[in-house]
Amino acid sequence: QPSSSPPPPPSSMRRWESAGAPASEPADAPLTAGEWARVPSEWFAARRDIFRGYAARFDLASITMKAIACLLTVYSVYLLYCESCKDEYYAFARALIAALSDATFAQRGSVSAAALVLAASVWLLTVLWMRRRPEVLLVDFKTYRHASVGGDPRNTAGEPVAYDRFLAESRAARHLDGGECFTAKSLQFQEKILRTSSISERSLFPPSIFREEVGQDAVLAERDSLCMRGAREEAECMMFNAVEQLLEATHVAPHEVSILVVNCSLFC
Repeated sequence: QPSSSPPPPPSSMRRWESAGAPASEPADAPLTAGEWARVPSEWFAARRDIFRGYAARFDLASITMKAIACLLTVYSVYLLYCESCKDEYYAFARALIAALSDATFAQRGSVSAAALVLAASVWLLTVLWMRRRPEVLLVDFKTYRHASVGGDPRNTAGEPVAYDRFLAESRAARHLDGGECFTAKSLQFQEKILRTSSISERSLFPPSIFREEVGQDAVLAERDSLCMRGAREEAECMMFNAVEQLLEATHVAPHEVSILVVNCSLFC
């Protein structure tokens, strides 16, 4: 007989319910991205995520090398075992103990003690060398701050924009044929990113996106702002200034930079 019980809610709904959803809301009510961003959630790790984490740490080469080292150790013990060589082993053990005693009590003139200390020093230096961390030095950094709040006098582009103004500008953006640039789902995703990321209502946005009035560009928004030309204008107004000021502060010429790491979303 088929089961009459309803299917379990999706994981996002379970997280929302565990965080304390209002009692008046039905359990199967759809949750938009904006509503999800405004509700404090308690995240937990699923069992499959834990297994996936252990699988990510699985290194076949490292495990193989450790297994080979263990096998070689056992094989060396097998090769050393000899009934007729016990006297030599005892003599070697007594010499090792004597060298350790001489090294412990600082017996000068003991060659065996000096060799033991030298071997220990070489081993310790090798371990320290292999465990060293690469040096990553922060020489200086620069962020784009507007001149009105204490930034460089050259930083005059951009203005802080509230969340509502950002979303209103996105709703007003139009294609050349008059159609909306962003769907309802895209707008929900934008609201989610705004409220859950480090973009605050005091963050600066470029003038290529925000005009004096909401929807001022109208059907020209896609052609003038929401395109590669608008992205280049933003980079020239803000990122170029920050990079230029950083090079000036560190006295570094651009051709002296060997590796440049850039994180700029789709514009890269």
